[in-house]
Amino acid sequence: MEAIQRGTAERFKVVYADVGDDIHRIIAQSKLLVADLHDVFAHAEVCFPPVYKISPFYIRAYHARLAAMFSQFSSQADDLATAEILDLSKYYPSPF
Repeated sequence: MEAIQRGTAERFKVVYADVGDDIHRIIAQSKLLVADLHDVFAHAEVCFPPVYKISPFYIRAYHARLAAMFSQFSSQADDLATAEILDLSKYYPSPF
């Protein structure tokens, strides 16, 4: 499971490598990560014995990273444009 955690961290680095502070690009890239979870359900879950509970593991790992990242935006709310705040509030609950 440790290797999967390292892979998850690397996946987040790759996905967000070139987005900078652009909220719209961050949200768009975040949708790729949600698609990853669909792949886990469809392909990876069948490769692991049920005792590993691989889907819940991925969900927790991705949720923790996404929640931490989006929580950072709340501390920057004064610096965000109204449209960015609205986009964040629309996106955040949708995959969870």
